[in-house]
Amino acid sequence: MPSNVDPIALREAKKILVEVATNQNLTTYQQFTSKLNNQQPTHFEPHSPQLWDILKELAEESYNEYQHMLPVLVTLGKGENQGWPGHGFFTLAESLGLGTDKNKIYSEQIEKVYTFYKNKKITESLVSVEIVAKHLNITEDSIYRWIKSKDLPAYRMGKLWKFKLSEIETWMQARKINNK
Repeated sequence: MPSNVDPIALREAKKILVEVATNQNLTTYQQFTSKLNNQQPTHFEPHSPQLWDILKELAEESYNEYQHMLPVLVTLGKGENQGWPGHGFFTLAESLGLGTDKNKIYSEQIEKVYTFYKNKKITESLVSVEIVAKHLNITEDSIYRWIKSKDLPAYRMGKLWKFKLSEIETWMQARKINNK
């Protein structure tokens, strides 16, 4: 079943959590949402269904690929459960077969995430022409023209072109017209 999650928001959310994991930290829903809102155009509220969809998809993806749930690092900032993931995290963990013991799930997942990302170099994912076009709010045809005529930084992989968004941003900034 195709995801309804914005791929740019998903990528940025993952990038934020990988940085948190690499630094062996935690982040509150409020901090995470604030960072996410600064990195991409969609606006999210802490504890919103849209944010839950992103965290759920990241948890399922990281669990299926690496046997850890990366969103364990997003915790409640207030109340009696401060410093713990929200209820949805534990419900999802149970559905993945991790049991119902919250203390065990939390400690095991934190350990797995921290161990996985310890001393791991952050590498940026390559994205498609479609993602870059959406990111820049232009057509895919424009992307292909820019590759050919304006040296847009791109990587040829077989018949496909792939990009690092950080390189695209740098390239765009270098060509920005100063209208002072």
